[in-house]
Amino acid sequence: AEIVAELKHAHSQLNEDMPSKAAARIQAELRAMAARVEYSSKRATAAADAKRAAEARRAATTQRRARSKARSELRAACTLQRGMRCYFARRELTQKLAAVDAQ
Repeated sequence: AEIVAELKHAHSQLNEDMPSKAAARIQAELRAMAARVEYSSKRATAAADAKRAAEARRAATTQRRARSKARSELRAACTLQRGMRCYFARRELTQKLAAVDAQ
């Protein structure tokens, strides 16, 4: 009877210890899972930030190229306009000189 009581006591003590060990194990798993979730969330946030920054750089580059192209086209138009003015001025001068020579 004494051995049975001792066994029952050992068994109840084992049952008391097991839930606390199981609870500790479950808490440790939950902490680990929370850490993994937090880490992946931070990585996702960092990836989203990097993607936004890359898109902003791409947009800025596109705008810069568009401005550069517009300036280049304006310079070409000005050069052409200057050339045409010069051509017409020369032609007008040539015609006036021809008219003076004809007199």
